[in-house]
Amino acid sequence: MSFLPSPGAPTPQYPATPRVLGLLVVAALLVVGQLYAALPLRIPVSHAFAADATFSLSTVFGVGYAAGFLVWGPLSEQFGRKRMLLFGLTVLVFATAACALAPSLIELGAARAVQGLAAACFAPIVLAYLSDAAPPPRRPLAISVMATSFLLAGVFGQVYAAALLTRFAWSGVFWVSTALLAATVVMIAVGIRDAAPAHRPETTLARRFRDSLALLVTRPVLLISGGHVTLMCVFTAFYAALIPVLQQHGAGETGMLWLRIAAIPGMFATLLVGPLAARLGGIARVARLGCLVSGGSLLAAPLVLGSPQLLAIAGCLMCAGVALSLPSGVMLYGDASPHARGIGMALNGFVLFLGASLGPLAALVPVSAPILLGCLAGVSLLGAASYTGFLRQTPYSDGPR
Repeated sequence: MSFLPSPGAPTPQYPATPRVLGLLVVAALLVVGQLYAALPLRIPVSHAFAADATFSLSTVFGVGYAAGFLVWGPLSEQFGRKRMLLFGLTVLVFATAACALAPSLIELGAARAVQGLAAACFAPIVLAYLSDAAPPPRRPLAISVMATSFLLAGVFGQVYAAALLTRFAWSGVFWVSTALLAATVVMIAVGIRDAAPAHRPETTLARRFRDSLALLVTRPVLLISGGHVTLMCVFTAFYAALIPVLQQHGAGETGMLWLRIAAIPGMFATLLVGPLAARLGGIARVARLGCLVSGGSLLAAPLVLGSPQLLAIAGCLMCAGVALSLPSGVMLYGDASPHARGIGMALNGFVLFLGASLGPLAALVPVSAPILLGCLAGVSLLGAASYTGFLRQTPYSDGPR
């Protein structure tokens, strides 16, 4: 009889087993997917209330989501990861049910704002949890897998909501989501064991919020943020820039959805982050490489606007670049806040979603799609320059992982 733990068995110090990671990946698709479910819901909800539902479905959710990152990180540091995750997801369950019951766009907007605030608990808390609870040799892979699930949620949320709309009214989408989210709360309560951070200084909650703001304005974190903010900005702006192009070809929203689905293989480039970090000599170099790949793809995109197949390949490569940089940036934030990973992950999410919020505004810029795509390439290259500046910071080494 062996007294050694099996590979999947939890240990007191590192309880984030592959089974736990799988559960969190499924939960991420459902929780983060609530953000993107608004896209197929917009038309039926607008028809139901005889008014445009974009603000009530998307804008207020985005505001709550962005604000939530800065709230949940310090809370998880003060009161514990699992406790705050369960609390936030429980609020999300009730807010989702309130969306289904909303009698007007005003009530729907209020419920979506709470839904966004609650859904924001997931990413910073789970990433901080994995930074503490995953065994060090498997930690880069665990974070990369979670980053992949966050990207996939952008496609999953749309397909999931669109599929439910073929059988249910718009309120039925929220009811099904309520049931699945409630089941997720139960599974996390039963299947995940909390892990204390390596070091959590005793302090007040107000001090933790002050620490998060102080960390944000340090030079290394500003340089990380300068690269990180470009990722989802170019990701969302790329598709916003292509809307008029697809409309000219008669593709519309269906063509956009297929273009997003075609990018899914590129999202799995997150799994290459660990090997590339070892080969290139550090995680920041992988983040810079991702920005360069995205920039090169965006420069090539204007040359293939007339070919949907080649445009899909360019989009896939752009997503691959984002997928390389995203988990790399997450790990850099974690390294910058070793004694307060919840705060570091909160800043990561806030900066990332700030970029995602700015991206769709690109569609409002009165320039042609080729010029806009060229400008987005420049944004990616600025992100690469920011990571280069970080690499030149002598107090912060970035050795291979």
